[in-house]
Amino acid sequence: MVELDKIAPNPRNRRDLGDLRELTESIKEIGILSEPTLANRDAYLEAYPDAAEEVGTATHVLIFGERRYAASKLAGLTAIPVKVRDDLAKNGRDIPVMIMENLHRKPPTPLEEAHLFQILRDRGLTEREIAPQVAKSQSHVNKRLQLLRLPQVIQDAIELNKIPVIDGLTLGSLKDKALILAAWEEVRAQGAKVSDVVERFQQRAQVDGRREEAVARAQQEGLKVIDASVTQSNGTLLHHLSTSEQIEAARERGDLAASFDASGHFVYVSRSTPKAPSQGGAVPQSNGRPGEGAVRGATAPVAAPLSATSSSAQGSSPLLEVASEKPDHGVDADWQQAVKHRAEACVSLVQHDLDPTKAVLSIAYALVSLDADARALNLARTWLCQAGVGPAVDDDRAYAATALDGPDHEFAVRLAYAMALAKDELRTRACGARWDDSAIKHIQHLTEATGYQPTEWEQARIAAATADAV
Repeated sequence: MVELDKIAPNPRNRRDLGDLRELTESIKEIGILSEPTLANRDAYLEAYPDAAEEVGTATHVLIFGERRYAASKLAGLTAIPVKVRDDLAKNGRDIPVMIMENLHRKPPTPLEEAHLFQILRDRGLTEREIAPQVAKSQSHVNKRLQLLRLPQVIQDAIELNKIPVIDGLTLGSLKDKALILAAWEEVRAQGAKVSDVVERFQQRAQVDGRREEAVARAQQEGLKVIDASVTQSNGTLLHHLSTSEQIEAARERGDLAASFDASGHFVYVSRSTPKAPSQGGAVPQSNGRPGEGAVRGATAPVAAPLSATSSSAQGSSPLLEVASEKPDHGVDADWQQAVKHRAEACVSLVQHDLDPTKAVLSIAYALVSLDADARALNLARTWLCQAGVGPAVDDDRAYAATALDGPDHEFAVRLAYAMALAKDELRTRACGARWDDSAIKHIQHLTEATGYQPTEWEQARIAAATADAV
């Protein structure tokens, strides 16, 4: 027999003991049928010296039998029969026994189980060695231990059943605690699915990684890095140089620079319109990306990154600069004034009631390449935010996710329509001073839908294009 006030509860057995009323009544009537197992104080502290404060002045420490110990106190007993097993305190042998006993009563929570497994890991046991001792698979042990690597706020959410364990593990796949917390805040703020948010963060991290590689490559080559997402929104056109001939020509002119496409890959760019290569010209360059050689003579503007506010933007390279000069392809301030003028019309257009037929056609066109043109998404979000439509966020992905995952179908339709409108606007900007049929149709659409009045410069472009067509 050992007096109850000389027994310390097990510091490692963190769990809710549940309803003790029935067990207490049983002990009052017939006593303890199965004795709790203890270890002497010295033997226990030899194994767990960090528990000295919790053990206090007790002469014994419970190995297992917490419910019987607690119920005996409630029953008014002062001493109980016990078994003393100092050997179970050595090398963490008490933990598997404790877990197995708990599984037959009230199972520990996932976090309680994780802490018990961590004790065994701290004692030098591998996950493979722990698994058979606690009658669990190695995968189960591994996943429980992963929970302990989550930020405390997420561990608390799991413990309070605010999110399931699987969502906690999904958040943990981001590895970096800052990213995990950012994703968790997005989940809470938007009510989005954890898996969807984590996927977006992973994609964003991949883009950021490629952008960092692009900046490093630019530094090695002594090139300035231009952020295409800012230049496009400012109306400044950048040309993607697709052949070695174009690259060397830009290098000789002194305006060769580097940027990154929507996926974060390195690309050579120039503000000057490159000369199309001759039939026997240089081989198109892949810019270091296997399998992505450019089409001969292609001079498409560089696609902006999907989000200009990605996680790596805060620590961007000092080489990263914003190109604010006007495009060097024969276009003067009138071109930029026209861009601004049309932007006001686009804001008005996405704000007013939609023409169902035109909207459906625009949506179909936008959805075909929803993931292909990040610039269109960026420009559409800018317009809609100016019009007061949708959440006031700077992250294109988060904005699109709100439209696609949220209950407001009209918002999703309006975003898709705005993206189609943005594609037309970007194509018109890319035409510079020489307009084609697509640019004329874009102006006609703005005129018919909003009463937009083309500037004199635009009217001259339309007239010139019409004359060329004749």
